[in-house]
Amino acid sequence: MFPKINQFTLPFLGSILRRSDRRLPVKNAVFPNASPLFREQRHHLFLVGLAGIVTVSCGSFNQTQLVTEESAPANADAVLTLWWEKGFNLEEDEAMQNLVNAWQAESGHTADLSFYTTDDLLQKAQRAIQAGNPPDILMSHNAERGLYPYQAWEGKLVDVSDLVEPLATLYPPAILDAVNFYNNVEKKRSYYAVPFSQTTNFINYWGDLVEQAGFENKDIPQEWDSFWNFWKQVQDQLPQPQDQETPIYGLGFSFSDKAADTYLLFEQILEAFDAQLVTPEGELQVADPDVRQKIIQSLNWYAQFYQEGY
Repeated sequence: MFPKINQFTLPFLGSILRRSDRRLPVKNAVFPNASPLFREQRHHLFLVGLAGIVTVSCGSFNQTQLVTEESAPANADAVLTLWWEKGFNLEEDEAMQNLVNAWQAESGHTADLSFYTTDDLLQKAQRAIQAGNPPDILMSHNAERGLYPYQAWEGKLVDVSDLVEPLATLYPPAILDAVNFYNNVEKKRSYYAVPFSQTTNFINYWGDLVEQAGFENKDIPQEWDSFWNFWKQVQDQLPQPQDQETPIYGLGFSFSDKAADTYLLFEQILEAFDAQLVTPEGELQVADPDVRQKIIQSLNWYAQFYQEGY
């Protein structure tokens, strides 16, 4: 029998799946004001959630501008290329494939959908951008932490405010902030991605092991430091199995520089110490003495558990 798994949830705003799209004329109305956008000849990524686009077309955009023969650009018959991160479940990929198939049937255009693993997709996308041949639509979980904001800063993303703003009341402000990037070429902030989904940080713990250590769920503190120190007590009092070399640890922090979990966890630690690395205007302030001290405190707090054997 497996031990019971309990879960805490920590709010984590900003981990939003985004997709990209470029310039393909669309019949049957999925883009509002589509014609001017699709006539652009620059090779820009256009981060737009395909499912979000469908939502737009099914919502209040009944007067979507259609691409006519007179307004259609020269690449009207181009194939729409989609690079998608593989889902954790096969059903996710099947649902995406069904969505693309439906779009092809409705629009009369052809789409080439490819699925890649998390690591492979980001590396492939970076190489494609460097080669000047990015996909039309890109969805990568990890790209939001660097690739998307950087491309927006470089002026290589298409402004998708006309897609986001009509739906702004459906999103919490923090979600909109997460796709509002600064374009250093045009010296402005705008929406260069369409929010697709939101995730949270969560903490699993083994309920049976807590009981074996002599505690109950109600004993788990809710205050930050007390909460984390509690798991040190659990490890200290938990009977360790004699038939295995590796002990059962009270905490399972990630310290890998490759793991997304390290980034997500440390971001929460920075929040706990009120270490604001970037101003609302996008200015890096790690050299500020107060911010620097908070970063040091965060690192010391993070490292202490490993250093103490937890």
